Amino acid sequence: MKILFSALSAAVAVACATPVLAQAPTPPPIEAYAALPALNNVAISPDGTKIAFIGTAANGVRQLAARTLAGQSLGAVGIGDQKVRAVQWADNTHVLITTSDYVTPRGFDSSAEIYNAQSFNTETQRFVTLMNSTRGGAGTTASTQIGGSSGRFNFIQGAPFQRIINGQLTTIVYSLGMDYSSTPFSVNLDTGVGTRLEDFEGVSDANGRAIARDQWDTDNGRYWVQAKDAVGWREIWSGDNYRIETPRLLGYGRTTGTVLLSVPEATGDALFEVPLAGGAPRRLRFGDMQEPTPIYHRLTRELIGFSALTENAYDVVFLDPTLAQRWASVTAAYPNKTVQVVSATPDFDNVIIVTQGAGDPGSYALIDMAAGRATPLGSQYPAVPAAAMGEVRYIEYQAADGMRIPAYLTLPPGREAKNLPLIMLPHGGPGARDEPGFDHWSQLLASRGYAVIQPQFRGSTGYGTAHLEAGYGEWGRKMQSDLTDGVHYLRDQG
Repeated sequence: MKILFSALSAAVAVACATPVLAQAPTPPPIEAYAALPALNNVAISPDGTKIAFIGTAANGVRQLAARTLAGQSLGAVGIGDQKVRAVQWADNTHVLITTSDYVTPRGFDSSAEIYNAQSFNTETQRFVTLMNSTRGGAGTTASTQIGGSSGRFNFIQGAPFQRIINGQLTTIVYSLGMDYSSTPFSVNLDTGVGTRLEDFEGVSDANGRAIARDQWDTDNGRYWVQAKDAVGWREIWSGDNYRIETPRLLGYGRTTGTVLLSVPEATGDALFEVPLAGGAPRRLRFGDMQEPTPIYHRLTRELIGFSALTENAYDVVFLDPTLAQRWASVTAAYPNKTVQVVSATPDFDNVIIVTQGAGDPGSYALIDMAAGRATPLGSQYPAVPAAAMGEVRYIEYQAADGMRIPAYLTLPPGREAKNLPLIMLPHGGPGARDEPGFDHWSQLLASRGYAVIQPQFRGSTGYGTAHLEAGYGEWGRKMQSDLTDGVHYLRDQG
């Protein structure tokens, strides 16, 4: 742990340096960009006194580690080259790590990306695989660790999450039941045993009982939401012609008498509060925020606010005025950078953020919201100095048919933005998008003197349903010409 934290201390010093560019700097080695982050997946405990993270020490050892904010080590576990999907505190003692790998599970004919989760008890130092066995309506079923002949129940769908059920803090995962359907299980964090949860679906109340759910008819595109009362399930909202992109039932609205529904529209997802008792839904608007994601209290599921990824920022809107004012002060402290919440205590008194941009390849900090104090935690890429980072611009250009195409343009550091060699770097998917902030591929190429354009061609997500659907049937056609049009646009700009 001493080696790890000495490396992180050095990373903090690098992250805080902001030299003035006088000429094109000597670029860092390729390995500085290609390496896994030196610090990643930082999470804070519910009581705000501990953090867990994935760290790479100076000797290259990659670990899941935990410590108190005072610096006391709570243990570390080597994780090798596993693909880490999430790190979180289930409670103030147990750290959960979710990983994924491509395997062929038992009972399946082909390989798939399978998620697996482990629990690390910081008091006993025990490390167990979740869902190593299950019990419930189908009896007890043993299983093995993830591998080529994996058992049916020890892989999960997505990351674990926590709820208060009947007054007890409960960790829940979704896995496959005996009928191969997606099934919720509560998990014992010290044994890994999963117990099937009955009547847990959609939106659940404080007792873990479902109070709302959604249904979708894939044949005719009809989608509807149902609420549950003493009599049974009854419909409270419906819509038609959702054959590909469907609405999403997100959770409670601003009161426990409503649920929140995200409905796809041409310019983005619209938010509606739907009364559980029935009646007209109410549309919610938050400025120009498109496709907002709700932020819930991780235990009570109270709606706290919304977040959205825009062209140049990770926007956050808090419903509580005091919290909103505090967050505005946080973002103002990091001008010309993206500021993203990656972990928080349930009440958002303490928040872990990661900043990127303006010479920052990714820096973690702990924010004490009430005190207005930031404590640096370390850099994701400490071997990439600020002077070696190129400027990233958000631009827009017109495709040949007049459609607006957003793009990110990364310029080489220390060079005039004129007559530069250009690399086209389209994202995969195609139903995906690039994000603002540090992109190791773009920055690597820019450090070698290239301008790099990343077009959000038609079919990309994050720019509304119309932009997404404009890509249908255009693979190798207008999707491709959108890239060429971007090259033409930059050529004309000089």
